[in-house]
Amino acid sequence: MANKTKATAIVATKETKKVATKKVEAKVSAPKKVEKAETQKENSSKKDTALSMDEVMKLFAENKIVIKNPGAKGAYRIMKGGSSLNLRRSQYVIYTTDADYEALEKAKLGDKVTLEKGTNSSDKVRPNVVKIGDTDTLKAALKVYASNSANVAA
Repeated sequence: MANKTKATAIVATKETKKVATKKVEAKVSAPKKVEKAETQKENSSKKDTALSMDEVMKLFAENKIVIKNPGAKGAYRIMKGGSSLNLRRSQYVIYTTDADYEALEKAKLGDKVTLEKGTNSSDKVRPNVVKIGDTDTLKAALKVYASNSANVAA
């Protein structure tokens, strides 16, 4: 239902310097309902990683991978051998040493892993980037990291 309201506007012109009044009619309609179903569907496709940092730390422990900064706050942990894991909302990103990168290339962990050689060029210790899309692939990758004696306890 549209409501009509009348308003008076005052208009002044430079030439006449007269003040005139003008009647203006405005239509005011009821507010429309905004559906949020589409937005919720889009947001659900940006799924958070399934594990918390505490759960990732348990996986490190299960694989006997030693962490240099176990008490650090946040989502970044450095392995004893130099590679480091960064927990992000939609994936696990591991900045990797050349030795770990070569082992991951040989392991062929599937299509949930993206290997980027030399793309982290600002870091001389960890010049390579490994992006992992799901938890099962992370578990398999951590087994590869555990096979490097530089990452595990002596």
